[in-house]
Amino acid sequence: MELAINEAKIQAKKLLKTLKSNEDAFENQSQLATMGITRQDDLQLKHTLTLIAMKLGFRQWQEASAMLSGQLDKSTPQQMGTLFYPKAGHGLTNEWFADYQSAKTVLDSSDNNKWLFPYKNQFIVVEANFLSAFRFDDETRQLFTLINHDMAASYNCETWDKITCAVIKNR
Repeated sequence: MELAINEAKIQAKKLLKTLKSNEDAFENQSQLATMGITRQDDLQLKHTLTLIAMKLGFRQWQEASAMLSGQLDKSTPQQMGTLFYPKAGHGLTNEWFADYQSAKTVLDSSDNNKWLFPYKNQFIVVEANFLSAFRFDDETRQLFTLINHDMAASYNCETWDKITCAVIKNR
């Protein structure tokens, strides 16, 4: 369970380098001002980790880190962020559920043409066109068969980590 968390850290390091070397990019990050960072010289890795966490739908890095590293308790609903809901998915019709069991029932009644994803404390069941928004390669798409198309139930397994890493890379 290190691929997804490491990818998020890599993106934070790249963002730090970009923001430190490009004043326009730095000034376009309005979220930095809310963190009290008004000068490029004050910018640190912890700040870009927070920016990456916010991009993934979390309030702070610690929240994102706990989820991505597999530390959340699977038996109780947890904040899973919005990383499994890309912007390109906004125009698509999906089925939304407040509880996992209802979403799982719909997933099980489909003929392997639907996928279940967590969204914050909720769940969505989506069709194939939604997966296109992630820009997965064929190898990553094949991983979904190993977890029965269920990203919620497969949390904290190697396949989940590989798919989540691909999601973060492609955002």
